[in-house]
Amino acid sequence: MTASANSWSPFALTWATWHLVRVTTREPRIHSLTPGIRLGRRLLARELPTDVDHVVDLTAEFREVVHARSYTSLPILDGGIPDPHELRSAIDAVPRDGVTFIHCAQGPGRTALFAACLLIDREGVDADTALGRVLAARPGARVRASQRSFVSGFAAQRPG
Repeated sequence: MTASANSWSPFALTWATWHLVRVTTREPRIHSLTPGIRLGRRLLARELPTDVDHVVDLTAEFREVVHARSYTSLPILDGGIPDPHELRSAIDAVPRDGVTFIHCAQGPGRTALFAACLLIDREGVDADTALGRVLAARPGARVRASQRSFVSGFAAQRPG
């Protein structure tokens, strides 16, 4: 096998796994967190609702084809946490009006982390409240202990 074939294999497996989960899951692909914030898994271009103005892509495994007016990319590995400065930049890039769709590959961990931090930043809620609201909106979300700790640390850093 050549070096390029070796580097492609993990991405091919990831892509195939994503498609398999996408077609077999019973969970809705999109959940509403607030009237202007929706959460979900990575969508096919034809699945993106036409009223979405902004997409926040947290997926590190895939290249996004964007069909929204604006787009923010914050690549985070599955189960990982972002760089705090990059997270701040991504949150600042999310418009305060219109509809924003936040996603990672399947939508459970990275999406929940980002959405919780966005709620903390925009609404001034604490970490437990933010995570509780995200988990209530997207019941299939699963936040790892390291991600919960990150959200708590983000909330602790919020002024006021």
